[in-house]
Amino acid sequence: MSPTLILILRIAVLLLVGHQLWSILARARRQGHLLPRNARQWRMLGGDAITLLIAGYALLTLQRNYQEPMDRMAAISPEAIRSVRFLDARTGHSRSLSEWKGRWVILNIWATWCPPCRREMPELDRVQADAGPAGTAVIALSDEDPAIVRTYLQEHPMQLAIGTLTEMPGDLAAIGTRPVSMLISPDGRVVERVVGARGYGFFTSWAAKGHGNPK
Repeated sequence: MSPTLILILRIAVLLLVGHQLWSILARARRQGHLLPRNARQWRMLGGDAITLLIAGYALLTLQRNYQEPMDRMAAISPEAIRSVRFLDARTGHSRSLSEWKGRWVILNIWATWCPPCRREMPELDRVQADAGPAGTAVIALSDEDPAIVRTYLQEHPMQLAIGTLTEMPGDLAAIGTRPVSMLISPDGRVVERVVGARGYGFFTSWAAKGHGNPK
């Protein structure tokens, strides 16, 4: 989910809340009293309350599952990005994102238990195949047990770099939503970020920034 879409949804929910509150007050003015005085009025107020509760839950979900991860990704510094370490699922060796310094990188944080993540992985792998060794690097990392990711890789062979996180900055570690993706510039800045699964076309547009010679 993009920042623009998050903003649009939040505005839509707030407008719904405003409309619902206005309806409650307008009805109270027509009735001449705020508190219900019969069963029908209680039912109407109960329906209003349920709508407001649902809207409140939607705002909380947007904040917790989308806005907070977006903010945390934006706060990750180039130094913190380069400090990320992971266990390579192919070789079992410890690696660091500092190896890709000077390259454009698509960093995807995913999990095998996440259906949208699993649907996204072949798309990411296609992007890596198209980009080639000199283009944008695609790296998919999970915080699961290494054996789980190794098994997944054996069952679904891929070209992209894949592994399990062993060291990561606090802002990255605190993101519980899956999947999230970041486009990282050659100097280590997070220049684009999204929450939720994306398709081949979306990631191709990201990879195009690093097409050709790395900077």
